Amino acid sequence: MKMTLREPSEIEAAKQARRIIGLVRRKLLNPTPQVLESCAPHLRTAIQSMEHLQKLIGGPATLTTVASRGALRAEVRELGRELAQINALMRGAAQYYAGLATFLLPPAEELVSYSSTAGARAAVSAPTLVLEG
Repeated sequence: MKMTLREPSEIEAAKQARRIIGLVRRKLLNPTPQVLESCAPHLRTAIQSMEHLQKLIGGPATLTTVASRGALRAEVRELGRELAQINALMRGAAQYYAGLATFLLPPAEELVSYSSTAGARAAVSAPTLVLEG
């Protein structure tokens, strides 16, 4: 008896994409820069899966796809909802790190000054914020 691997159905592919998104969502609850970077490939895969599934839903119907189209639509809706949650978590992390950067870096006009006699020089010689552990 010869065993062959079968291709996953569209619904199974959508469920797999949702599992990946669930993993990413859990990772983003602690959004370190390393976590944000590690999530990018997973998100690209999930987005590509969603685009493929949306094309299948909009494609020509056959007798075999008519029955599963409703279930597939439901999976794609859930996948879209979960991607929206991921988007909100990513925006929150970006805003957090942007805010943190404003505390750690002085304004651009304070970073460098210029005079005709001394040329360009650092205007601020010490950090404006000291973090203690």
